[in-house]
Amino acid sequence: MNELLKQKRKERGLSIVELSQALNIPKSTISRIENNYDLNTSNKNVKRLLDFFSIKLTYDSSSSNREIIDITDYSPVHKMIIQQIKDQEEVYQAMKEQKTSQDNTNKK
Repeated sequence: MNELLKQKRKERGLSIVELSQALNIPKSTISRIENNYDLNTSNKNVKRLLDFFSIKLTYDSSSSNREIIDITDYSPVHKMIIQQIKDQEEVYQAMKEQKTSQDNTNKK
């Protein structure tokens, strides 16, 4: 994701200083984010950068390392399908955890 943010900034012809001034985010923070030091997507500054560049993210659940995918340019139908798959995966994981918990309870 850090490369994606850097790429989008450069595509718009913005320096880190200009982006910092536009969003009122310290340039050191933008640099840390672009250099992969502060990539927590719940971080408010990361969210502001993603919003500024209109980047929508999802995770590739088929990948063991949970690769981040930029779905900004996907069609609405594709975004809906991806969201449905994510929702199904979350339900599956919850059911799996519940079964494991029940199995552990039954073993006692």
